[in-house]
Amino acid sequence: MISLMLNQRLLSSSGQPEHLRFARHEAEFRSAADRLNDQSKLSLGEAPSLGQIVREYHSTAVDRQAKGHRPAVLEMRDSVLIAAAGGRKDLVEEGLRLADELACVWPKSRLPLDWESKEAWLEELTSKANDPDALWEVVEGQIVKHKLEKVRVV
Repeated sequence: MISLMLNQRLLSSSGQPEHLRFARHEAEFRSAADRLNDQSKLSLGEAPSLGQIVREYHSTAVDRQAKGHRPAVLEMRDSVLIAAAGGRKDLVEEGLRLADELACVWPKSRLPLDWESKEAWLEELTSKANDPDALWEVVEGQIVKHKLEKVRVV
């Protein structure tokens, strides 16, 4: 599965997550949406480019590593596979290089339970990235599964 998992929360002026109360949703929704748009790393008003999306995945992965958070295994996988599905070999190579660098410093204790090795993970990732037809089958399957056939593709 290929997913888009960039986590962008609405933050208050103090940098803390901001919450909308259900009772005030109707009155505050538009203002909150505008603030989220202003805070968003990717444009919410126009479709971001594939490069912007993939590089935001990379930025998120590096940031998480710097902060000592859980390794961004899924995000790095998605960044490579999304680039591959989009036919961007340059972004695939960039993602694989970054994945290799990050995997060298990820603490084993924080990796997924089914993690075999960095080499095995990179080999599987490279293999999947080299099969764009299979990736498009996944994309098409997800479109059907989530009933997105009528969503306009830009």
